[in-house]
Amino acid sequence: MKKKYVILIILGLVLAISGFFIYKGLYLYKYVLSEKRSNYLMMYQNGLKFDETIKVKTQKLEESEYVSVGNFKIRNDFKDFENKSSYDDENKWAFFKDNTKGTKTIFSMSKGVFDFSEVINSKEKWVQDKLKEKNINNEQDLILYMVNNKNNKPNIFSSKEEIEFYYYVYNLALISYPNFESIKIIDGDLKGFILETKDSIIREVHIIDGEDIYTLAFWNKEYFTYDYIEELLNTIVIEKENNEDCCKGCICGDTIELLKNTETAWTLTEINSRGEYVYKRSFINFHGIGKNEFAFFKYDENNNLISEKRGEFTINEKNEIILKPNDSKNNRTTCKIGEEKDLRAVMHCDNNFGTFTIQKQGTLELSSIITETISKTKSVKIKDHQPITEEKEINVLLSVINNSKVRTGPTTVPSPQYELELFDINNNSIAKILYNPGHYFCLEINDKNYNLTNIDKDLLNTILVK
Repeated sequence: MKKKYVILIILGLVLAISGFFIYKGLYLYKYVLSEKRSNYLMMYQNGLKFDETIKVKTQKLEESEYVSVGNFKIRNDFKDFENKSSYDDENKWAFFKDNTKGTKTIFSMSKGVFDFSEVINSKEKWVQDKLKEKNINNEQDLILYMVNNKNNKPNIFSSKEEIEFYYYVYNLALISYPNFESIKIIDGDLKGFILETKDSIIREVHIIDGEDIYTLAFWNKEYFTYDYIEELLNTIVIEKENNEDCCKGCICGDTIELLKNTETAWTLTEINSRGEYVYKRSFINFHGIGKNEFAFFKYDENNNLISEKRGEFTINEKNEIILKPNDSKNNRTTCKIGEEKDLRAVMHCDNNFGTFTIQKQGTLELSSIITETISKTKSVKIKDHQPITEEKEINVLLSVINNSKVRTGPTTVPSPQYELELFDINNNSIAKILYNPGHYFCLEINDKNYNLTNIDKDLLNTILVK
């Protein structure tokens, strides 16, 4: 009898242990070892080659030696490059240079917003605690963690949290940055990292400044060597923005001073019978720092360059902008600054040259179109989530929107995490929302987009995260 009990106990232990290993094996397979995930993770891990840390010590230069992009300044080594700034986004710039071999050498910069803390706070409490425990507070910390722990893979004896955390960290990195060949950490006066993607001619630099991410792309590795990039990094200055005082180099403040001290791109604009702006695919670039040059690029509806005109400009005592084209300096065009509306500066030019506008950076109060439209909301559909029909939850959403402001200027546009559609009492669609925590809250009404800021994310999570 005793022997029978012993056999049963042993059998029970064997079954319990076997069940444990089967369960943990399946769990490990689900998060790490499945063919799709395993291939992705192996591909990513194999690319993690940590080369070195670059210590940046900022060197102050004369103001005339910089080229400014918003509040970002770098030594102007691109005077013989062609400047092609984006006509619809003042924080995306590029400099092109044709080489004798038919290739191009390109330097480009774009600024975005990425609040890493919002990514952390959007996760479960144990994930938040784990990230804090591992001291992962920004993208640089994330990269360093993966570099230092690339061989610490979970196994069948790892806890469920360790397995899930491993998957979460690498999945976050895979979404943020695809496979790359090598990485250099940037430390010192600047924080960030340099990525070099496999089979690519580009070296990509990411500078982290609070919630702002500055992405610098250096095309042509023979021209932009690591030594040269490091030399340029030592000349970078990021001036702090201030809500009350316009920072030097930002697209804000007095328009005439903006023309004198900052490189700007103004979009060709028509004003229709209702007084609304209709933007064309042509723009004029003013380089007011030292050069006082302008360049006008005219495009057709298919975005083909039709013509371009270059020359010099001056600003007279009446604050009129005088354009003197290189091909005919006697044929001058005079431009006058018009009335600014919603932080959009207006410039009217004679000789049928056109009207140009530029959107300044800042925040605006909600317009009546927004408040009146959303007040009609009776139900909300959320893609891949349960709809919102309870009045209490709808009022939470309306409160979040009504307490926000409209943000002008550039906005990053990664894929939305939530897609909402608002309906009135007759079930007519009245507005749409694309929301990605830490990036943007974009409200669309009548085909017009409004980027909202001051969003109460915690309050919003009470109806979105269920």
